[in-house]
Amino acid sequence: MTKLDQLDKKLISILRSDARTPVVKLAKQLNVSRATIQNRMHLLESRGIILNYTVNLKEQCRNKSNQGLYEHCCGREKSPRRWSVR
Repeated sequence: MTKLDQLDKKLISILRSDARTPVVKLAKQLNVSRATIQNRMHLLESRGIILNYTVNLKEQCRNKSNQGLYEHCCGREKSPRRWSVR
């Protein structure tokens, strides 16, 4: 079992609520340097603690097919870019 220190636990907690939090914001919230956050994230990933980053969909989109998901749930008028979920 891998030991996590307080900084790792706090970092993981923030990322679990919003994995898109910018590194600079993480550093400010945790009162450490940007390089420290980048190094910690790299170590957590390379040690297999952080396996991936994911997307949470709103309920009405969860049961829809992946094709055309953006247009159905988010509305085509907001962005012409098309995408799909794998």
